[in-house]
Amino acid sequence: MEANSLMVSVVGGKDADIAKLILAKGGTGCSFVGNTEVIVKDTENYSSKPPSYHIKFLRPSKENVFFKLILEDKTLMSLPDEDLIKETILNAFRNGSAKARIGGKVIASRFICDLAHEVPHLSVVSIQVSRDGVAFSDLLEFGVDEFPVTSIYQISVE
Repeated sequence: MEANSLMVSVVGGKDADIAKLILAKGGTGCSFVGNTEVIVKDTENYSSKPPSYHIKFLRPSKENVFFKLILEDKTLMSLPDEDLIKETILNAFRNGSAKARIGGKVIASRFICDLAHEVPHLSVVSIQVSRDGVAFSDLLEFGVDEFPVTSIYQISVE
């Protein structure tokens, strides 16, 4: 990234709205970095012959996160329990204490308390995360160009 530049990584929203907000907050004294470019006319500050600015920002790639949960005794788990486990992980991942973020970490152990609360009759032995569903670990790190995503189909309970 070059000096005196601004990089904003964004998921969601309309390109034009995001670019206008970046211009309003970042000003015109820097260059903008990213993979999405929008031309914005500054009609708020110039009613006649408004200047145009090329505003760039980053749309991060969606990166899969897989979960592997191991229970002490899987035979104690019912189908509704399994559904509840998956929904609990999804909720924590999307907007809970373990919320996945651009440029952040997904730490597997952050999901244990929510799981223990929702299915107290099941003992979680371990929970791990993976980018490919094969090589699992205790945490994953993501760059500013990556947005972690998951679904119920990427959560296994053993």
